[in-house]
Amino acid sequence: MNQSYLKGALLILAAGLCYAFQPIFAKVAYEDGANAIALMLLRFLLAACLLHLYVFRQRKRRLATELTRMNVIKILAVGMLVGIGAMCYFMSLERLSIGLATLLFYLFPLYIFIFSVILRLEAMSLLKLTAVLLAIGGVYISVDLNGELPVTGILLGLSAGAIYGIYIMLNNHFLAHQDTLSSITWVSSGAFICFAIPSMAGQAVFPDSMQGYGAVLGLVFISTLLSLTLFLKGIRLIARSTDTSVLAMTEIGTTMLLAWLLLNEQASSREIIGAVVIFVAALMILMTGRKRAAEVT
Repeated sequence: MNQSYLKGALLILAAGLCYAFQPIFAKVAYEDGANAIALMLLRFLLAACLLHLYVFRQRKRRLATELTRMNVIKILAVGMLVGIGAMCYFMSLERLSIGLATLLFYLFPLYIFIFSVILRLEAMSLLKLTAVLLAIGGVYISVDLNGELPVTGILLGLSAGAIYGIYIMLNNHFLAHQDTLSSITWVSSGAFICFAIPSMAGQAVFPDSMQGYGAVLGLVFISTLLSLTLFLKGIRLIARSTDTSVLAMTEIGTTMLLAWLLLNEQASSREIIGAVVIFVAALMILMTGRKRAAEVT
C-alpha cells in the first residue's frame, strides 16, 4: 500500500466521521420544528455563499483555478444530484430511526458494483454474486417486515444510497480531475438549486429557535464544507470507486455510536446484525477487486 493510497484512505475515514454527524444535526433541527426542505436549503445556501466568497478572494490573489463554462454546468448537474440524494436521506430520517436510515443509505457500495457490472467496468463472478445476495440479506434482516415501518421511508433510504453511489462514480470519472475548491463550490450551488423552488413555493419550515439554527451551522461547517473537502481530496488519491465506498461504510458504526451517545437512540439487534452482514458483503466485493489487481500486476 503506497503513501498516497494510505493518505487517501485516512482522508475518507475522516470525511466519514464528519458525515456521521449529519443525522445528529438533522434530528436536533427536526425537534426544533424544521423540515427537511428548510434544513437542506439553509445547509447548501450557506455553504455555497461562503465558498463563493472564499473562491472570489482566492482568485483575486490568483490562488484558485477558474473552471470553463461547460465544466461549471456539469458540476452544477452533479450538485443537483447530490441535493436530490441528500433530500432522500434526510426525508428518510424524518420517518425512520437513525440506525435504519443510515443502514439503507450505506448500501451504496452494492449499487456501485451493480452499476459497474452493467456498464461493463467490472466482470461478474461467483464471489461477487454471493456478496450481492449477502448485502440484500443484510437489508432483509435489518428491516422488520412485521413491524409498522413506513414504506416511504425505506424507499427514500434506498434511493439516497443509489444516488450517492452514482455520485461517487461521477467523482472518480469527472470531478477528480477538477480543482477541489471550485468543485465543492459549484456542487454546493447545484444542490442549493434543488431546494430553491420548493422553498419559494412555501414548502420550507424553518427552526423555531437558536438550537435548530445551531444544528444547521454544524451541518454546514462539519458535515458539508469539511466533509466534502476531505472526501474529494481522498477520492482523488485512492481513485477507486469500490475501495472508496467500502472505506466510507465505517460511518455506519460511527453514526449509530453517535446517535446512542448524543441522542440516546438505541440500535436494534436486527440493525446491528444487518450492518455487520452488509459490511462483510462490501469487504467481499473489495477482496475481488484486490485479487483482480494482483492478477493484473
